[in-house]
Amino acid sequence: MTSGVHTTRAFVFAAAGLAAALVAAPASAGISYGDDGVITLTESMVIDDSPAAIWVKYGGYCAIPDWMPIITECEYKDGSGAKGSVRRLTLTGIGDVIEIMTDKQPHSYTYEMTEGFLTESKYRATISAVPGTTPGTTEMQYKATLNASAFPEDNGIGVAKALTGAFRAGFESMKAMVEK
Repeated sequence: MTSGVHTTRAFVFAAAGLAAALVAAPASAGISYGDDGVITLTESMVIDDSPAAIWVKYGGYCAIPDWMPIITECEYKDGSGAKGSVRRLTLTGIGDVIEIMTDKQPHSYTYEMTEGFLTESKYRATISAVPGTTPGTTEMQYKATLNASAFPEDNGIGVAKALTGAFRAGFESMKAMVEK
């Protein structure tokens, strides 16, 4: 077994533990498989506050440990939160990953993993805060893509479920902090 496969399994088990602990909440998750071998993941949750208010507290590129339970540390390796910034994240039970911000908008950012357990899958994700359908609410959104061929054992099913579960746990944590 290669260390990449071992680390991916560690992530699946660590994130599965977080997902199993969740209480039912308004959320929407999706995993779809394209004919091109690309897996698209989505997770979202409605939170009672404006996108601007939520983004000020939780939208910083290194603010992710404040709301994402599996991430314990974030450090800028280059930049300070603008497009092109590079961060190092420490994930519980997994270790460190390096990600570069490839796009930044007022209430969203997109990043790619350049070092870590999902590098071979070409993992790319966007986190955004958009106005909810009810005034005064925000729909927090996570959308990611990765290549199924990087996961020959199960075509990426395990890691896809673990990632959406981890982001559901993160959005639930954020929701609890905002709506307390």
